[in-house]
Amino acid sequence: MTVDPTELERFVEEVAEIAAAEPASVTPESRLVDDLDFDSLAFAELAVLMMERHRSGNFLAAVSEEVDVRALTVRSVFENYARPPRRDGEPAEA
Repeated sequence: MTVDPTELERFVEEVAEIAAAEPASVTPESRLVDDLDFDSLAFAELAVLMMERHRSGNFLAAVSEEVDVRALTVRSVFENYARPPRRDGEPAEA
């Protein structure tokens, strides 16, 4: 996947909001658990963001079954699970 720097920057800001962290303190290399103190509620909020904005229904399943959450970084979530965000008026995928 080719990473759009603008979309990655926006995703970093969205993750910072979920983590209730200063946006300047969150980088693509920030670890969700160790650096941003993500808990189960934060992961649930991120899963909703991924489903609604980034069209990724498989994120929550991957996190709950396949992934070592301590290893997840903002960049790894974006690169491995996010699709281009929906634009206004664009239909949801089935």
